[in-house]
Amino acid sequence: MARYSYVSGSERDELAVPSQGLIEAALSGDVEFVTESLKSKTVDVNYIGTVNLRVKCIETVLREEEADEIEIQYRDFVTDVTPLFAAAHSGHVEIARKLLSAGADVNQELFRGFATTAAAREGHCLLLEMLLKAGASQLACEDAILEACLCGQAKAAELLICSEMTGPDVAQHALVSASCRGFVDVVTTLIKNGVDIDCTRRVLLQSVKPALHANVDCTPLVAAIVSRQVSVVKYLLEAGARSNCCVRLGAWSWDIFSGEELRVGACLGEPYNEVWCAVEYYEASGQILNLLLQHQISFLESQQQGRNLLCHAILCQNSEAMDVLLNAGADVEFRLRTKKGHEFRPIHLAARMGCLPILKQVIFYGCEVDSRTETGDTALMLAAKSDQADCFLELIVSGADLGLVNNNGESAVHLVKRSVFGSSLADIFRQAITTGRKVCSSNLEVFSLLHFVAGIGNTELLQMILPTFVRRLEQA
Repeated sequence: MARYSYVSGSERDELAVPSQGLIEAALSGDVEFVTESLKSKTVDVNYIGTVNLRVKCIETVLREEEADEIEIQYRDFVTDVTPLFAAAHSGHVEIARKLLSAGADVNQELFRGFATTAAAREGHCLLLEMLLKAGASQLACEDAILEACLCGQAKAAELLICSEMTGPDVAQHALVSASCRGFVDVVTTLIKNGVDIDCTRRVLLQSVKPALHANVDCTPLVAAIVSRQVSVVKYLLEAGARSNCCVRLGAWSWDIFSGEELRVGACLGEPYNEVWCAVEYYEASGQILNLLLQHQISFLESQQQGRNLLCHAILCQNSEAMDVLLNAGADVEFRLRTKKGHEFRPIHLAARMGCLPILKQVIFYGCEVDSRTETGDTALMLAAKSDQADCFLELIVSGADLGLVNNNGESAVHLVKRSVFGSSLADIFRQAITTGRKVCSSNLEVFSLLHFVAGIGNTELLQMILPTFVRRLEQA
């Protein structure tokens, strides 16, 4: 249960009780008892005893597309402490001064760190300053600065970084960790005191959507983006953080020859820069993505293996990110080309993947509904091939041409008949007609709605379309 710093043998039992009493007095703040105890030769000032310690614990609660929430809880732990550690934890400056004068070891390491760690965790800056002046080692200072940054103790972090007793590697790790947790005051303090704003350190990054739980080498800016910490991202960009560092966080990979998209899992996709990261790890208000685009508008034209940000937003099926990009001026008609000659546009990708909200967005922003791929397929044909009934209906309502054929001579209706929703084609046309929109066909030999309805013998649908055809004949 208890250990001793410099005594042994039969003296241990003699010293245990008074030394344990010293610890409890240091923890409770009983200055008088501590003063009297230190006068006794039977007290070990560096005695390690067991107490019930109430410790501040920082819990990170993950939110979907929102900043991680920091919860502060106090938990009771049965753990080993020294009198100095107990005083530092409780913030009893006078007791700590007396213990140091009596020879307490400021660099004694326990399970929960050093006395400096305890003072930094609780934000007892006056006491921490005293420990630094008493000769705290580099190891004790580095452990303390990490704890201060994880707990959001900016003043404690400033004391420690200004002591020049922390190595650059530890300070950089503290900066990336603070960026993850959204402690902008800590981030500001570290950067103003010379910590590299573009440093790269390995930290645990977590996200609910998309799912992520991995140790990743990243910069403070990337850590803040993934954790959706808007204020930290804003400060880092204003402070001059680079936004062209590549990091492997994506869950999508692309075949540069076939153009095929593969979902490979988090951290297994191609490396990309911060703005691509902000699309995949989108923050609900859109502020982070907007901040990055305002910082460097050329991001809208950035490409990864022939794809642009719109393509990435479609793959991630994030209509909110898509809206931010389109509002910022992204090219809705961007041509995606592979090394093997495959060519398609955002509308084709949206139709093929079944992203109905995004399909509506690209149509609303004025894309060409009947644009073709290198094989002559339109978005309507791709929706049919990919069994995307909702997208097929939306394209018809939006004026897609049913009279077109691809390079193989196949029309959209011909392709639908081979799809899983082929039996629902009549119902799709009924829904399209109900909207009051015109069902378009530039070539009646390829497709005529009247001939199609008559051919399937659907009298209800025929009655719905006949008045329209009669009016057209009269107008002609």
